Amino acid sequence: VATTEQRYYLVNEKDKLAALTRLFEVEPISSALIFARTKIRTGDLVNELNMRGFPAEALNGDLSQDARERTLSRFRAGQVKVLVATDVAARGLDIEGISHVFNYDLPDDTEVYVHRIGRTGRAGKAGIAISLARPGERRALREIEHFTRQPMTEHTIPSVEDIQSKRQD
Repeated sequence: VATTEQRYYLVNEKDKLAALTRLFEVEPISSALIFARTKIRTGDLVNELNMRGFPAEALNGDLSQDARERTLSRFRAGQVKVLVATDVAARGLDIEGISHVFNYDLPDDTEVYVHRIGRTGRAGKAGIAISLARPGERRALREIEHFTRQPMTEHTIPSVEDIQSKRQD
């Protein structure tokens, strides 16, 4: 947790996908792991990201062991840069070089949060953990800060101008 920069963005539920898309436009992502609450949500999110030009694959309980291994092999090889997973499907994942962990849905348990963000910032490298929280989840954010003894900083979603500037760079 100490080598992981923790940020959060307060967004309404209906605006989460747009917020995630904007973050993908400006963040220096080498590979990302996005956590969603349900396997249905992982599939929906993968479809939406792919339609927006961000190739992604799902990792959830519907995958056979063989399909899971193929997906993880593509991710490790850099053929896929974004995995969208449930907590259950991500158990035991040990993948080096994940630059970003996104909490599309905050977990119900603060320990689960620590396990999630522990997927980045490994081997002495820095990582970034980004949480998309609804305004009503401020208390959960404070509980996470208390549990991890690390601050989470609030940021604002990148503007259209920020995205255009990044594209020009």
